[in-house]
Amino acid sequence: MKTSCTTVQHDASFEGCIKSRPEPYLDSISDPTGPTYEGVIGNVCGAPILEMMTNKSDVIERIEDLSPSGNTYIPSGLVWACNMLTPEEPLTAAEAMAALHAKGGKKALVLMTDGANTVAPRKSDQAYSDFYDAGYGEDSTEIDGITASLCEKVKAEGTVVYTVLFDVTDAKIETLLRNCASETATSFVASDAAELLAVFKTIGTSLTQLHLTK
Repeated sequence: MKTSCTTVQHDASFEGCIKSRPEPYLDSISDPTGPTYEGVIGNVCGAPILEMMTNKSDVIERIEDLSPSGNTYIPSGLVWACNMLTPEEPLTAAEAMAALHAKGGKKALVLMTDGANTVAPRKSDQAYSDFYDAGYGEDSTEIDGITASLCEKVKAEGTVVYTVLFDVTDAKIETLLRNCASETATSFVASDAAELLAVFKTIGTSLTQLHLTK
């Protein structure tokens, strides 16, 4: 799964933006022989990923700096959550699954979205575009399938998956996230900020219990 970002010599600067890997690696989480993530030159991206850490204030500060914008491509969130949870490059702060299991621990991730898949990586260059221009037809069917495939692979590797659907009334994406979760009890729907806070309190309690019992 882990491959380093690559860049191309160009007059414009690299701001940390990268494309998806090409097909057939869109749903790959464990194939280190696949192509690298290609760097995008001259684009301004969102906030960089924060490596796993135990400094709560740094995490809160980063969250407060975030702002929602743009379209939705759920597979990116899943792929980079997996990158974050494994010790190989490009993110290296996590423990290996075997080492964590030896301590009686487990890995867990929370997949939250406030929308359904609305874009896809273009088949020609992996840059993001609407479904039709990206070469995937006119709806989210194929990209939802990639999302579902990633979910199954993440769970198969032993990671506990929590899903949270926030402020969305869409039966299709609700079903997708419910099936993505490790079990019914780890799938949540929140319609407003108060419900979202309650959901994350429940998840936090569940993770604490998981740590104590494992």
